[in-house]
Amino acid sequence: MSTVIGSGRQEIWDTLTAPDRRTRWGPLSFLSLDDSGPYPAPGHPVRWRCRLGRIPVELRETPLVVSPSEQFRAALALGGLRLEQTFTLSPEPGRNPATRLHVKLVAPNRAPVVGGLMDRFLVRELVTDLAGGVLEAVQEALEAADRRAGQRLSRPPPRRSPGRSGAAPRDRRAEC
Repeated sequence: MSTVIGSGRQEIWDTLTAPDRRTRWGPLSFLSLDDSGPYPAPGHPVRWRCRLGRIPVELRETPLVVSPSEQFRAALALGGLRLEQTFTLSPEPGRNPATRLHVKLVAPNRAPVVGGLMDRFLVRELVTDLAGGVLEAVQEALEAADRRAGQRLSRPPPRRSPGRSGAAPRDRRAEC
């Protein structure tokens, strides 16, 4: 699966790989990365705390190929499901800046679940939905960042009304 995103390859690469930016997108609602060293580093496994809906889960990721602004391939483990995920970035001809982001997820024909195995048709459906969700989430994250940047450039700073503090509202999102 692939999509064209109106951003340069470096911006998309940073969205995919910078831990502080990765926590802002994703069908798994990434919350944090364990502090285990540089990321992404080939062969160096990391653990992400995530949410799958309202359920806290752990995603284990081992980068296999890290070619900045070109390709990022990693082995993923989410519970009993094992996947290999590859992001490939290429310039989109005729549009500047625009990048084609391709995601490929490879899963075994069967996956263990509580009480048995998930057959290949359900695994394929799950992986297809996950790949589509990843592409959509990355595109939405970049478009939201572009909108915020445009608003900062086009609007004057808000005036504070008398009697109100200038403190920013607290972030009330819960974490695991």
